[in-house]
Amino acid sequence: MHIIVNVQRTYLYNLVMKFGENFKKLRKQSGLSQAQVASALGIRQSNVSDWENDVSRPEYEKLIELCRLYDVTLEELLGVYL
Repeated sequence: MHIIVNVQRTYLYNLVMKFGENFKKLRKQSGLSQAQVASALGIRQSNVSDWENDVSRPEYEKLIELCRLYDVTLEELLGVYL
């Protein structure tokens, strides 16, 4: 049981740490600047920067907008494949 819990914690830690990296990678693949993403979502550029640097997380509604903007699934956006 102890080993399983540690593996799950490690998996979740690695998962969370990659959100920002994934957001940035997908934005760049879409050929968009942080300012362009911010404008499309009606937010400040600093919000996009915070997401990409793991300072904060987007609200659920913004995740859906990002999926549409980057033309990816939510799984792809989050880097989570269940």
